[in-house]
Amino acid sequence: MSNELKYKEQAFDEKIEKIFNLAEKVDSESISVGNAAVGSLLGGIGYFYGQSKIALSRTLNFRKHVDYVSYWPAELYTAVPSRSFFPRGFLWDEGFHQFLIWRWDIHISLDIIGHWLDMMNIDGWIPRRQIREIEASFKAANLIYVITKLGLLFVYDLETATAVYRNRISPDPIFLTPEATSVGGFYAINRRGQVLLATVNEQTIVNFVSGQLNNLELVVSLAKRGNLPGAEKLVVERFHELFAQTKYKEAAELASQSPQGILRTPDTVAKFQSVPVQAGQTPPLLQYFGTLLTRGKPNAFESLELSRLVVNQNKKNLLENWLAEDKLECSEELGDLVKTVDNDLALKIYIKARANSNGFTSKQEHEQRLLQQHCRTNTRPNANLTRPVKLSLSGIEAGPQIILQCKDSPTKL
Repeated sequence: MSNELKYKEQAFDEKIEKIFNLAEKVDSESISVGNAAVGSLLGGIGYFYGQSKIALSRTLNFRKHVDYVSYWPAELYTAVPSRSFFPRGFLWDEGFHQFLIWRWDIHISLDIIGHWLDMMNIDGWIPRRQIREIEASFKAANLIYVITKLGLLFVYDLETATAVYRNRISPDPIFLTPEATSVGGFYAINRRGQVLLATVNEQTIVNFVSGQLNNLELVVSLAKRGNLPGAEKLVVERFHELFAQTKYKEAAELASQSPQGILRTPDTVAKFQSVPVQAGQTPPLLQYFGTLLTRGKPNAFESLELSRLVVNQNKKNLLENWLAEDKLECSEELGDLVKTVDNDLALKIYIKARANSNGFTSKQEHEQRLLQQHCRTNTRPNANLTRPVKLSLSGIEAGPQIILQCKDSPTKL
């Protein structure tokens, strides 16, 4: 065996010299480094099978809580950028790999290129990162697990492909990885029958990434997307930093998605309000409110301040649209504000907020108003008719029914 290995090593060195003719160009030490690099590249060529996960753009994501779609099951023969750090196909790197591989063996190169072309969809697009090992994902924090058949676990940030954690979790081969939906991770079953559970501790993951990687952007992004604790101080510091740089749009994005809602406060609204409005530019406060409406739903205070702007600009139709789309957090204060421009719209807000207004004595008053309208629209002229009317209102808590007498002319109540 030793003689055979020595023979193969010598044949490898001779083939590299024949192909690249390095002896006349560089010293022996550089040749050794080059031989190791070529050997590592060739040794990293592998065969993969499975389904990649394609992240959905926020603008194209029409289904809530769905961050990705699965590519079709396929096989891929490819080299990898790094067997230990990034053991999977990467389209950009593959182009550079082939500068060397085709000179070593053109048939290997053509086979790899053919597999990559098979990844092309109907629109001519090829996913640049191909994760086709046994895998499962942790959706809450946008992390993706990759576990190889040899028991190596890699955890990556799904948005940036940054390696968050890697370790060997099993000395024996892994052959099955069912998802553990109740805890957000997955089970791994190895050849000895051991059942391993891999998941993320949401209370410590942000602090771990902060301490191990020293990557501020990743820490803030991870905490923001997963609504995870541990980065409150960093998020606040980053917000003030963006504000100081007059990057109000980025500051609005960060505040709207701040973990645990730590920046969704009256102080933040006041900070955006304090910025002088530049001619021809969108006021920072409107940028903030626009981001809130796009990303989710303003809280009660934010809804009140946003509505105050709309009322002052006499744009009641925007309030009607937002209420219909459930974009505002209804409160008694919001109802009081809207009542200055539209009593009926205000009443909807009071009812939705489950609060009686100071201006309307009770929900029965609303029933009475509807009955008045019913009498005006359902009585035939010149008909000598008196009849009782009962009206039940859907969406309003049960109360005493009101019986009115509708006559041939509307009754003043």
